[in-house]
Amino acid sequence: MSMGCASKFGVGASAPATLLLDLMSGDVGLQETLINGTGVRGTRTRHKSRTRKGTRRPTGSITIEPNVDELLFWLPYILGGTPSGTTYPLGETLSSFIVTKDMVTKVFTYTGCKIASASFKSSQGGPLQLTLNIEGVDETVGNAGTFPDIELGEAAPFVHHDGAFAVNSLTGRTFFDFELNIDNMLDGERFGNSATRTALNPTDRNITVSLTPPYGGNHDMYALLETGVPISATFTNGTVSVAFSMPFVQVPRVTPLIAGKAENRLMLKGEARGDDANSELVVTLDSTP
Repeated sequence: MSMGCASKFGVGASAPATLLLDLMSGDVGLQETLINGTGVRGTRTRHKSRTRKGTRRPTGSITIEPNVDELLFWLPYILGGTPSGTTYPLGETLSSFIVTKDMVTKVFTYTGCKIASASFKSSQGGPLQLTLNIEGVDETVGNAGTFPDIELGEAAPFVHHDGAFAVNSLTGRTFFDFELNIDNMLDGERFGNSATRTALNPTDRNITVSLTPPYGGNHDMYALLETGVPISATFTNGTVSVAFSMPFVQVPRVTPLIAGKAENRLMLKGEARGDDANSELVVTLDSTP
């Protein structure tokens, strides 16, 4: 039997996979199309002889609760820049990687994969989660037992109460949840005269951040300047940490509403911007044990 509990999901810069993931949900798989003629033929039946294979594309999403080792792997592929020390900057291009999943009876590998978008999300009482939307080029299928011999890392994941958040230099405040979205806006439709994608090019980038503090005591966060204010989120687990810093986040006003008898909350959601001297997001990962 092919049981999900016996399956494995791994990634690497190239085959074979070098990092085994503790997969919470989602998957990546091949989607193939078929082409069948729709001409006038004296009947409404579509004949099987008129069918050809069309394009095929690996696509899908995964959700993990990342630890520091997993962030070491993923951040360069999400952001595109070249890491320097503990700094992980944005870049204009994206590197590719491979995905391998062991389905017990067969092992599937997807090549030329890139991150279409990434979402970091946490809320009170829960873990920091990372959801990745992945697009790839092609699939190969191997026999059972060909998944590489790699073990799950032992570092613990980050949680919401590891977080320290700052909005417009206002620190020490309470936040119920946090979400950072990075959309690389991949062009996934470049096939040309090929059944598989010939390229996966990023066409733009949009970074948004959302935070929900209580309204009481945080009215000074309302009506932030359209020129942009700095927002940062730092998660610290013992000696390791990850920090997301955005120098200019433009936050349009959303008036807080009366939430019945519960505590009123302020909804902050803005778009991160850069200028000639600053990119819109810099991530710092301190992975020293």
